[in-house]
Amino acid sequence: MADDEKTNKISADISQAAIDAALAAVEKRQNEAAAATPEARIAELEKENDQLKQRLELAQTRGKEALGQLKEEHERVLRAAADLDNQKKRAQREKEEGLKFGLEKFIKEFLLVADDLDRALGHAEVADKASLVTGVKMVAKQLESVLAKNGVESFSAKGQAFDPRVHEAMSAVESDGPANMVHEEMMRGYTLHGRLIRAAVVSVTRAREAAAPVSEEPKQAEATKTDDTTNAEGTTSDSQS
Repeated sequence: MADDEKTNKISADISQAAIDAALAAVEKRQNEAAAATPEARIAELEKENDQLKQRLELAQTRGKEALGQLKEEHERVLRAAADLDNQKKRAQREKEEGLKFGLEKFIKEFLLVADDLDRALGHAEVADKASLVTGVKMVAKQLESVLAKNGVESFSAKGQAFDPRVHEAMSAVESDGPANMVHEEMMRGYTLHGRLIRAAVVSVTRAREAAAPVSEEPKQAEATKTDDTTNAEGTTSDSQS
């Protein structure tokens, strides 16, 4: 009884006009479906097929464009990788050539010094001593100039206190003066752009050792020997008398 009342209430809520419109719409669709001819149905299907073909062609076109862009990007990445590899090889080659031929400019300047030295030695037999010394000094000065242009500078240790950071001691010489002073410089030191590349080779002074005291025993023994000799001579003289 309750269900019937509920159904009647729902039916009463829907207007008759709405019910009639819904029924008319259903009837219209049924009439259109019944009235549709096979030709019309085929035309509709062909239209849908054309639309699907267009969508498919559009999808294929976009797919080809995306594939082309991907291919171009892949080729670009390959070219970039090849360029990077070539740059690495070129840098390595330049580095090796730099290590091998980096001293070329210095060697060319040094060869000029060697040429002047050869000329000085070539005239050594015919030139007097003073001229030879002057020529050698000029070559030495030129050599020092070439070294300085390339950042190589020499320093002297003469008259300085011994410094193990820049001096290398080869021997020690006793001296009455201060100890640990450079006594003689055997080879000058050199720096390259301020960095030590060879220490100065020197001899160093050390305090002179004190003389050992003279022992008194030899003197006493010598005096005893002298007395014995004197006594022996006196005894001999008395015997002869």
